[in-house]
Amino acid sequence: MKSSPGRILGVTAGLLVAGALFGAIAAAIGAALAVSITDGPTEGFSRVVIGFAAILGGLLGAPLLPATSWLLLRRVPLGLSFVGTTLGTVLGGVLGWVLGGGISNPLGWPVGGALIGFFAAVIVLRARFSARPERVRVSTAAGS
Repeated sequence: MKSSPGRILGVTAGLLVAGALFGAIAAAIGAALAVSITDGPTEGFSRVVIGFAAILGGLLGAPLLPATSWLLLRRVPLGLSFVGTTLGTVLGGVLGWVLGGGISNPLGWPVGGALIGFFAAVIVLRARFSARPERVRVSTAAGS
């Protein structure tokens, strides 16, 4: 299949939108879970917490997903790359919040943890899908 500049730009734009969407979803879920664990469910499901996290997650996800998709995840199915990186981001962000002291440092540890979780998921997905499938060799020589 031939790659044209228009096709490449279209795919990149789609990845940018998907990155913003899945980044916002991951951050909102991660923030709600993390704050619920440390401060209780009433604080975790606050519109302010979820809204702030979603905006920050969307801003980070928009450039990260296209860049990693083109550079590192070319062989990974798109749906799996969206789900895998989202799960890694949520897990990393929750661990960053819980282990990093919660509200005392709301941007440092949670954001760092989310980024580490995202890139850990990228590494796992790349390792899983980077090996080329073995070719089956069929012998045409008459039996021995």
